[in-house]
Amino acid sequence: MPSITNPQLAISTDRALNKATITVSCDVEFTQFEVNAMTQLGLSYSLRCELLNMDMMYPESVVSFAGQEFPNVPGHGHPHEHATFEATTAMNALHMYIFGKDTLVAELTLKSEESGATTVKRTPGVAINLAA
Repeated sequence: MPSITNPQLAISTDRALNKATITVSCDVEFTQFEVNAMTQLGLSYSLRCELLNMDMMYPESVVSFAGQEFPNVPGHGHPHEHATFEATTAMNALHMYIFGKDTLVAELTLKSEESGATTVKRTPGVAINLAA
């Protein structure tokens, strides 16, 4: 199964507009066997990303990003792919409490479309004050 490496989460805020921009990036590493299967057999993988608020007993999804497919061009597998997800949302959509910092984590899920096997990786948590 391919691996997700170097997951990163960055959040920037614009208090005047009450907006937060969320950027998640990672690398996906495929073995030569997987590259050959993508190139010769049409095997594909999907990468999904969700932003989770970790301040609850059970993490709550607050943003879901549009997914990405690998290979980007059918029949042309590569051993290394870089993925970036970005979204802008209202800060209060991410904020759970009246005051204090919220801890957010991005969860990346890579799935083989043929076998259904998945690999899940989370970014390090980011604690940010999203109170208006």
